[in-house]
This record gives sequence, structure tokens and C-alpha cells, in this order.
Amino acid sequence: MEMKDQAGALLGHAAGYVGFRAIEFGLEQGLFESLAAGEAPMTPAQLAAVRGFDPFYTEVWCRAAFGAGVLEQVDGEEAYRLADHMETLLLDTGSPAFVGGIFTVMSQQEMFDYFSARLGSGERIWWDEVGPGFIEGVALTGGTFNNRFVPAGLEAIPGVKERLAPGSRVLELACGTGYGLERLAGNYPGVELIGLDGDAFSLETASARLEDAGYADRVELIESGMEALDADDEFDVITINVSMHECRDIDVVTSACTAL
Repeated sequence: MEMKDQAGALLGHAAGYVGFRAIEFGLEQGLFESLAAGEAPMTPAQLAAVRGFDPFYTEVWCRAAFGAGVLEQVDGEEAYRLADHMETLLLDTGSPAFVGGIFTVMSQQEMFDYFSARLGSGERIWWDEVGPGFIEGVALTGGTFNNRFVPAGLEAIPGVKERLAPGSRVLELACGTGYGLERLAGNYPGVELIGLDGDAFSLETASARLEDAGYADRVELIESGMEALDADDEFDVITINVSMHECRDIDVVTSACTAL
């Protein structure tokens, strides 16, 4: 490969980083929300006035977001609107297409700063050592998978729908902040739900979520690692949402699930 091609690849990474940060900033500062709420495209000055920001910096952000392809500029005007589908992709947490959570979780210090700081020692961190921002980002990202999984994904598995009849017991491993439990409770009103997670903060968040949704009396939350499953317990269905890689011993968890 020629040097100019390699240089182009490196500069492409730099441009991607700028685009990522522009999207992350727009989500964090509510700029996308304001553009989505507006009835017409906004100039940078109008957007700055709505958010209470500096007009010059807001214009810089608009140009960066335009360069990243998430904003469109109105022909003949210095005004911007969200590009097609961006409101759904970046803001609609209930949509199976939502990807906005990725920009939250990827910007947290746990993703790269912690990795760099521990590269020499090899020290691992567990969920009780991460911050609320990281857990929120993971929850937002995982919520998209739960929207796809419950009920359509579950019911695509032969025999599972019958096992979710009223009176059945369902265990969700690595239940996190409870979004999956809320989906299960809403779609299967007659089942008994048990959520297991090793992080106390996540379970506190799950408890509040389920209380607000009116499902607290139907869900039991257990603070435990997945390896500590009780072999004497019985469940009709066991679910896990993109978290099997979090097992400290995946063989132990798999064996325990098949024995329940």
C-alpha cells in the first residue's frame, strides 16, 4: 500500500473521532433534542438561544455535526435540521433501531482510560467499581436489544411462548437496571420474574424503574454473581441479554443454567 493511502486511512480515523465527539456532545448537551422539537430548521444563533449557549461555538458544533452526516443544511439558508432517521436512531430509546446509547457508553472513562491505566498491571474492574454514567450507557445500549428480544425474539424460539404462560417462573441473568424485566412484565403479565445481577447500584436503579412501572410486586431482585445460581431452584425460562461475556466462569454458569 502507498504511503498516501496509509495517510488517508489515519486521517479517516481522526475524522471519525471528530464525528463521534460531535454526536456525543450533541446528545449530552440536548442539541439534537432541541432540533427535533423545533417545527422548522434552526440557524446556529436560534439553536444557541434555545439552549443558552454561545452562538459561535454552537455554529462550530453544527458544522461538525453536518460533516458527520447527522445534520442537514437547508438549501440557501444557514439553518440545520436532523438528517433522515436521526431522531429515531439517536433519541428514540423505545425503538429497536436506537443506537444513541453507544455514544454514551463509549465516551466513559471505563472504556479506554481505565484500559490504558491498567495495561501494565492487568487489573480488572467489576461493575461495582464503575460509575453511573457507564451503567447508564450500557443500559441504553442494552435496551435496544431488549426491544428486539422481548417479545419477538423470545417467541421466535420454538416452545418458549408456551413456557411463558401465566404462573411460569422466569429468571433474567445480568438484569442490570431492569429494562428487560420491565419488558417481560409488560408483555407477560401472568409470569413470576426474578432478576439477578452482581451490582448493587444497577439493582437499585432496577427497583426504582419497576416501582415506577407498577411491576415491583411481580419481580424479585437478587444481588449475586451468575456463578452462584442455586441448583435447587426451578425456572421455566432463563434469559440473558448480551451479557454472557460478563461471566467470570462461563462454563459454570452454562452448567448451572442447564441444571435448573
